[in-house]
Amino acid sequence: MSKDGLSEPIFHTGISRLDALFPRQGIPYGQLIEITGAVGCGKTSLLFMMLATLTKSGTVAYIDLSGSFFPAAAASCGVDIEKLSVVKPDNFVMGLRSAELLLSHQMVDSVVVDLTCAHPSTALRVTGKPVSRALRAVKTTNLSCKAGPSSPARRGVNPPPSSNLLHRLRQQVSRSKALVIFLTDNSSDSRQFLPASMVALRLEVSRLVTTKDSYSATLSQRVGSGLDPDRSEGATQGRTLREENTACSRINVTVTKSRISAEGAHAEVLLNE
Repeated sequence: MSKDGLSEPIFHTGISRLDALFPRQGIPYGQLIEITGAVGCGKTSLLFMMLATLTKSGTVAYIDLSGSFFPAAAASCGVDIEKLSVVKPDNFVMGLRSAELLLSHQMVDSVVVDLTCAHPSTALRVTGKPVSRALRAVKTTNLSCKAGPSSPARRGVNPPPSSNLLHRLRQQVSRSKALVIFLTDNSSDSRQFLPASMVALRLEVSRLVTTKDSYSATLSQRVGSGLDPDRSEGATQGRTLREENTACSRINVTVTKSRISAEGAHAEVLLNE
């Protein structure tokens, strides 16, 4: 977090091309933002790159409604697992309450709400349940990430009965100068839980090049033929293979909705930068 005089604190993501999309070279704190895209587009890797920066200076709660969080994947992207707490609520309403409580009690500095693979279900609604139950759930489900990856099974989530919880969360985020990042799939039911009016910024991710399969196949052919990409005869081929391998990690990040920068602005990002 950095400050410029009396102005709002700014989150510099550490991804220079992404930061350049915003007037102050970063995303203002005190906002709800959304990262979305198709399955396999690279949005989770982008999120982990941002979390790597967030965990350098603060603590983060990961509200895992999708049941798909893998600590090893986050750590490989530079996320400080010791500063990351994972919460597994029963449904969307409990997740929002947990996020609000975590921020209001200053237990974390930022929150991620993972809605990828989320879908409506008939799971028990928690509307009207005591708030203390949510806080108890937060305290008892704090994850020791050394225990291993979570179950990939999908978790049922219920659409909120009203937008009151989202409004309350947005107010809390503004007061505490925190950052809440929603991760969604643009082709799944997860988008219905987050009205466009609720977020100050939406980043849509798309993969520019997907050459991983062709790279692997070509590499197998080179190795099978006895060519060494690091020696003189195969040097050019080796460079080409490495370039293709890098290309498969190139994504496009587009601002599709924003109150803090120009809509339509976009940047190419290397996931391994």
